[in-house]
Amino acid sequence: MSWISGLLWGERRPTVYLTVVTALLLMQVSVLGESLSIDFRQAETDPLIEISPSRVPTDRHKLTRDGMRVIQAKDPPGGPKQSPGTIGAKTMVFASGDFTATLDWKVNEINEPESGWGQGVLFAADLDDLEKTQLQMSLLGRPGKGIVVRAARRGDQVMEPLQETFPVEFSEGQFRISRRNEIAIFSIVSEGNEKELTRFECPTADLRYVAVWCTRQERGNTSGDYLFRNLSVTADNFFTYQDSRVSRWSWWQIIVVIQGVLFAIFLSIWYYQKQQTQ
Repeated sequence: MSWISGLLWGERRPTVYLTVVTALLLMQVSVLGESLSIDFRQAETDPLIEISPSRVPTDRHKLTRDGMRVIQAKDPPGGPKQSPGTIGAKTMVFASGDFTATLDWKVNEINEPESGWGQGVLFAADLDDLEKTQLQMSLLGRPGKGIVVRAARRGDQVMEPLQETFPVEFSEGQFRISRRNEIAIFSIVSEGNEKELTRFECPTADLRYVAVWCTRQERGNTSGDYLFRNLSVTADNFFTYQDSRVSRWSWWQIIVVIQGVLFAIFLSIWYYQKQQTQ
C-alpha cells in the first residue's frame, strides 16, 4: 500500500488531485449532455424565442415579474364570428439524440368552450422526419367534458394520430416531453412530483423546435388566463443555438466552480505543508 500513500501524500499529490477533478468533470458533462433554458420574463429580448401574436385583438400577452402572461378573451356577445387566433412562442432548437423538453407554467383561468374541439394551452416538440412528427401535451377545456390533459403524437402523413386524454387535476407545474431511444414519454410535474402519463413509439429524427401556444376556436370561446414561466431543453447534442442575452448560472456550472475551489484549497494545503517541511 506504500505506492498508494505515495500518490496521496507524496510529491505527486497535485497531479493526482488534478486528474481526479478532471475525470469527475468529464463524467458529469457526459451524463448531463447539453441544455438551454429560456426565461419567459425575457421573452421579447431573448433571440432564441419568437412570439406569435393572436389575430384576435382582444387576446393579449404581457411580460410580468413572474413570466409571460397570456390573457384570452371570450367571444363578444352577439358579435360576428372571429377568425381563429393564437398567442404562442416558438423556439428553434436543433438537437439530436435523446432529449427532454420541459414547460413550467401556471393556469390562472381555464373554462370549457361553448363549442369546438377544446381550448387551452398546447406544448409541442417537432421532429425533422418525413412525417413531420409532432409530440404534443395540452391542457384543454372541452365542451361538456370538463378540463383534460392530452398527450399525442401527430404528423402530416399520419391518418390516425396516437393520443390519450386524462382527467388530471393540473393548475401549476410542468409539462414534460422526453424521448429515450425510440420511445416518447409524456409526464406532468406538480408540487415536485413527476407523474408519467403515457408512452408512444417515436422516430429518432432530430429535434427541430419546441413551441407553446394557446388554442382558440372560430366561435364559442370562453376566457382563459395563463402564465408561462420557463422553457428548458436538455439533449445529447445541439447543432447550434445562440445563447440568451441574459447571463445565468446553471447548476452544473456551480458544481464546476465548487470543484475548482476545492482543488485550489488542496493545492494551497500541499504547498503550505511542503514549505513547513523545508
